Amino acid sequence: MRDNVSKEAVYAVLGLTKDGRREVLSYFLPGGDEKSSVWKEIFINLKDRGLSGVKMIISDDLPGVTEVIEEIFPEAKHQLCWFHLKKNIKNKVRKTHFDQILRELEYIFESKTENEAKDRLLAFINKWSKLYRYFNNLRGKIDNYTYFFKFPYKLRSYFSTTNWIERCFKELKDNIRIRGYFHSEESANKFLYIFFRDKNLKYQNRKLRYSNILEETFNG
Repeated sequence: MRDNVSKEAVYAVLGLTKDGRREVLSYFLPGGDEKSSVWKEIFINLKDRGLSGVKMIISDDLPGVTEVIEEIFPEAKHQLCWFHLKKNIKNKVRKTHFDQILRELEYIFESKTENEAKDRLLAFINKWSKLYRYFNNLRGKIDNYTYFFKFPYKLRSYFSTTNWIERCFKELKDNIRIRGYFHSEESANKFLYIFFRDKNLKYQNRKLRYSNILEETFNG
């Protein structure tokens, strides 16, 4: 797509409206690997285009993103993705421990309140940090992993992971695999425009399950 570059990061922002509809708010092909400085540009662009009232931003634990969110959308909570948490832990621990860790994470996930989830997550970190230093990195992120517990139980799966955007990107990769490589940046951008335009048409025609609870939660 560019000289001497075979793969490049595509950035996309998927929003959820109060009435339960998803929408691709922005996509960007800046070149190079993913980094927080590019996310800052994207968030500034969205704000300049009129995006306001952002309640929560869900992402993986890319260094610097929390600080960018605090600067551009200071009222928004930054929820870290539990799917990526499990994936990161899997790469840091022995296989013999991972199944037990998953069970303990599920126990945390089943907490009835935000405070209960925080207490369970802290106990989990204290236990496993004795064996793996990686878990100490989670101490300052307990709030970021438990914001979604503020929502009613039926809505929590909507706000605990980045699964929606992950599925969107899986579909994008499958489409690219079928198509093959791009001859130019222009052809890549055209392909992305059509892909995300079609995704938005599908999103706008369908409300999420429990959209009535979502509406009541945000308007209450």
